[in-house]
Amino acid sequence: MSQPTNPPPFQIHLLTPSTPNLRTHLIPSIEHLNRLSFSSSRLSRARFPNNSRNSPAVIQSIIDKFTTRVLTDPTYRLVVAVDPSSSPTSSSSPSASSPPPPPPSTDSGGEGGGEIHGTIAAMAVWNILPTQEDVKEWCAEARGEWESEPPPGANREAFMEFRRLLQGRREEVLTGEGRPGVAFLDLMATSPHYQRRGAGKLLVQWGTALARERGLWAFVEASAQGEFLYRACGFEEMEEWRWDVSRFEGAVGEGESGVVRLKFMGWEGK
Repeated sequence: MSQPTNPPPFQIHLLTPSTPNLRTHLIPSIEHLNRLSFSSSRLSRARFPNNSRNSPAVIQSIIDKFTTRVLTDPTYRLVVAVDPSSSPTSSSSPSASSPPPPPPSTDSGGEGGGEIHGTIAAMAVWNILPTQEDVKEWCAEARGEWESEPPPGANREAFMEFRRLLQGRREEVLTGEGRPGVAFLDLMATSPHYQRRGAGKLLVQWGTALARERGLWAFVEASAQGEFLYRACGFEEMEEWRWDVSRFEGAVGEGESGVVRLKFMGWEGK
């Protein structure tokens, strides 16, 4: 399908505990979008061998995690960009081997009680941590997850090592001397149908606008695919994080590097 000359006028919605159809439609749709975006990456293949990321047990565990965060974590902001001009059936479909997706969106309440109509084009998770004490508390909770069991079917060794190495270095960066509170872009995904049409950029700008309003810096761990977008939004590289996944069965495809690289990038409101 050819892309329109002009990008659609995306609407941004913050999902909250009071959002109608949050559990029954919206969060399952967001999980499906993430699966389309990340399940074939080396990070995913290392942690979820044999296509286990697409198993019903893993899908449900991720839905449950999204839901719990929205319902219980006051620092958690789950934000979606919606194309109101598109019916839900126009979104990209999964492969035949994937479980059938839920509708990408329904008529649901967004921020301020407005209804959501159309297709979820992109999603983002921002963690808003106003003070350094909030950052340290958030990091302590994340450390507690290092020893929790990974989802069913995951490669436990890869999962635990990834958590320990990434969260360990992340904590050192976020709690560095003199650092204020932070707006941390923890996750962002765009539907393949909406790549390079501005939905992701709006979600990044949503978070940096909130960071500016609250006097925070912003932080993201960028893949090679996302780095250009973050630079365009004012993020600058701080350092590169690397993880060798070559010893994990099925993680590295023919012609791929065995080393995963993420750019730690910061935004200072300039």
